[in-house]
Amino acid sequence: MGADSGLSLTTLAQLEKVDVLFDWETHGQRLSATQSMEWLKGTGPLHFLPRFEENAFAPFMNRYLETMWMVHRLFPFIRPRTAPLPDDWRDRWNIIDDALERCAFSLTAQFAKPIGQAVVEFVKTKFPFDATSSLDPVGS
Repeated sequence: MGADSGLSLTTLAQLEKVDVLFDWETHGQRLSATQSMEWLKGTGPLHFLPRFEENAFAPFMNRYLETMWMVHRLFPFIRPRTAPLPDDWRDRWNIIDDALERCAFSLTAQFAKPIGQAVVEFVKTKFPFDATSSLDPVGS
């Protein structure tokens, strides 16, 4: 993730912002705590059960889809190199890969948020695999 990562400075800056936000949430629930501001101010009830709030759900869903794309790019490695690769499996893998890339990039395309392009660059650089990738056996 540093200067020798192969990622642009813009992407590194965007990923650093996400890392900081993740740290804030993981250590102290600072982002989740903002959902209790009404209670803290004495103007609303304290909620004990989860409630759907679009502003809180959207970032979670974005990170979920980005993570799913990275995991998807690793799936071909479960196929031994010598196993046949069915055309329909490769075609379906490519459809899913394209859909997940579009999901990630939509933050930039629809909302002009640079994190979308940063995630696309990160995944394509650090997970450069496709449907034909496979894990070579040890010693080959």
